[in-house]
Amino acid sequence: ICIVGVYFGKFKNYFSLWLKSCEYNSSIDFYIFTDILYEGYKPSNVHFINMTLTRLKSIASEKLNLNISLERPYKCCDLKPFYGTIFKDYMHRYEYWGHCDLDLIFGDVGFFLDKYNYSEYDKFLNLGHLSLYRNTDKVNHYYMLPGSKCGDYTTVLLNNESYAFDENVGIVQIYLQNKLPLFYKRIFAD
Repeated sequence: ICIVGVYFGKFKNYFSLWLKSCEYNSSIDFYIFTDILYEGYKPSNVHFINMTLTRLKSIASEKLNLNISLERPYKCCDLKPFYGTIFKDYMHRYEYWGHCDLDLIFGDVGFFLDKYNYSEYDKFLNLGHLSLYRNTDKVNHYYMLPGSKCGDYTTVLLNNESYAFDENVGIVQIYLQNKLPLFYKRIFAD
């Protein structure tokens, strides 16, 4: 499993706690795509990939074959369900990939994955702050299916408006409307 975080600007003062919680989940690799040159402690399972927002826009546009709109960092939330395509070169060896926010403190992620039989699902969890996807070409392109309340994926990608495509109105609706294997229980503290 690998989990991707994308963040531009300046890490919050609790970033070291996020890193520590990643370290305790050593069976998962974390990739952070950021313009921040982080010089602090880095667990061996956390990998920093430096890039600007402009570079991410260029890579995403190329991989998705669209001139996407990405003028501000918050718009990256809409890109989360597309990470399987955008960052395919980093994810090719993993059975599952996911996305996360950097304001989480992870517990024992593996315990919950095993307890709820994550391998029975193409998407595990439904919210943008943490979700996992089976890493297959078919699943990585489910965003193209109908069902989103945001409009189709090109609408989301070509406009600078934030659609919350990574949440219940977007990719989750696609899974529900198309009866795709989705784990939808709330198993986290908020």
